[in-house]
Amino acid sequence: MSEFKFGEEREELTFTPKQLVALQILNQSGVRGLLYGGAKGGGKSVFLCRYGWMYCKSIIDHFKIPIMKNPIPVGFMGRLQGVDF
Repeated sequence: MSEFKFGEEREELTFTPKQLVALQILNQSGVRGLLYGGAKGGGKSVFLCRYGWMYCKSIIDHFKIPIMKNPIPVGFMGRLQGVDF
Protein backbone atom coordinates (compact mmCIF):
# COMPACT_ATOMS: atom_id res chain seq x y z
CA MET A 1 0.00 0.00 0.00
CA SER A 2 1.18 3.51 -0.76
CA GLU A 3 0.09 6.60 1.14
CA PHE A 4 -0.07 10.11 -0.26
CA LYS A 5 -1.02 13.29 1.57
CA PHE A 6 -2.61 16.26 -0.17
CA GLY A 7 -3.27 19.27 2.00
CA GLU A 8 -5.42 18.12 4.90
CA GLU A 9 -6.73 15.11 3.01
CA ARG A 10 -5.10 11.71 3.13
CA GLU A 11 -5.40 9.18 0.34
CA GLU A 12 -4.53 5.52 0.74
CA LEU A 13 -4.07 3.73 -2.56
CA THR A 14 -3.93 -0.03 -2.81
CA PHE A 15 -2.47 -1.86 -5.78
CA THR A 16 -2.65 -5.45 -7.00
CA PRO A 17 0.65 -7.36 -7.31
CA LYS A 18 0.64 -6.80 -11.10
CA GLN A 19 -0.02 -3.08 -10.61
CA LEU A 20 2.86 -2.86 -8.10
CA VAL A 21 5.24 -4.37 -10.66
CA ALA A 22 4.07 -1.82 -13.25
CA LEU A 23 4.48 1.00 -10.71
CA GLN A 24 8.03 -0.12 -9.88
CA ILE A 25 8.93 -0.24 -13.58
CA LEU A 26 7.47 3.21 -14.27
CA ASN A 27 9.39 4.69 -11.33
CA GLN A 28 12.77 3.50 -12.67
CA SER A 29 14.93 6.18 -14.23
CA GLY A 30 15.09 6.09 -18.00
CA VAL A 31 11.78 4.27 -18.47
CA ARG A 32 9.62 6.11 -20.99
CA GLY A 33 6.76 3.68 -21.42
CA LEU A 34 5.16 0.44 -20.34
CA LEU A 35 2.98 -2.10 -22.12
CA TYR A 36 0.30 -3.17 -19.65
CA GLY A 37 -2.45 -5.51 -20.81
CA GLY A 38 -4.94 -8.03 -19.58
CA ALA A 39 -8.57 -9.02 -19.54
CA LYS A 40 -11.52 -6.68 -19.15
CA GLY A 41 -11.92 -5.74 -15.49
CA GLY A 42 -8.28 -6.39 -14.66
CA GLY A 43 -7.58 -2.96 -13.19
CA LYS A 44 -5.77 -1.30 -16.11
CA SER A 45 -7.88 1.87 -16.08
CA VAL A 46 -7.79 2.09 -12.29
CA PHE A 47 -4.00 1.79 -12.36
CA LEU A 48 -3.71 4.47 -15.05
CA CYS A 49 -5.93 6.87 -13.09
CA ARG A 50 -4.00 6.28 -9.86
CA TYR A 51 -0.63 6.60 -11.57
CA GLY A 52 -1.74 9.79 -13.33
CA TRP A 53 -2.88 11.24 -10.01
CA MET A 54 0.41 10.27 -8.34
CA TYR A 55 2.45 11.76 -11.20
CA CYS A 56 0.51 15.05 -11.13
CA LYS A 57 0.87 15.15 -7.34
CA SER A 58 4.65 14.71 -7.68
CA ILE A 59 4.77 17.65 -10.14
CA ILE A 60 2.73 19.79 -7.72
CA ASP A 61 5.06 18.89 -4.84
CA HIS A 62 8.26 19.34 -6.85
CA PHE A 63 7.36 22.81 -8.12
CA LYS A 64 5.47 23.80 -4.93
CA ILE A 65 2.36 24.74 -6.91
CA PRO A 66 -0.19 26.29 -4.52
CA ILE A 67 -3.86 25.37 -4.40
CA MET A 68 -5.67 27.61 -6.91
CA LYS A 69 -9.26 28.34 -7.81
CA ASN A 70 -8.50 27.47 -11.46
CA PRO A 71 -5.62 24.96 -11.46
CA ILE A 72 -3.23 24.78 -14.37
CA PRO A 73 -3.69 21.73 -16.63
CA VAL A 74 -0.91 19.21 -16.03
CA GLY A 75 -2.07 16.53 -18.43
CA PHE A 76 -4.96 14.90 -20.23
CA MET A 77 -6.30 11.37 -20.23
CA GLY A 78 -9.08 10.13 -22.50
CA ARG A 79 -10.83 7.00 -23.67
CA LEU A 80 -12.05 5.78 -27.03
CA GLN A 81 -15.64 5.69 -25.78
CA GLY A 82 -17.06 7.56 -22.83
CA VAL A 83 -19.08 4.55 -21.74
CA ASP A 84 -15.84 2.60 -21.24
CA PHE A 85 -14.70 4.80 -18.38
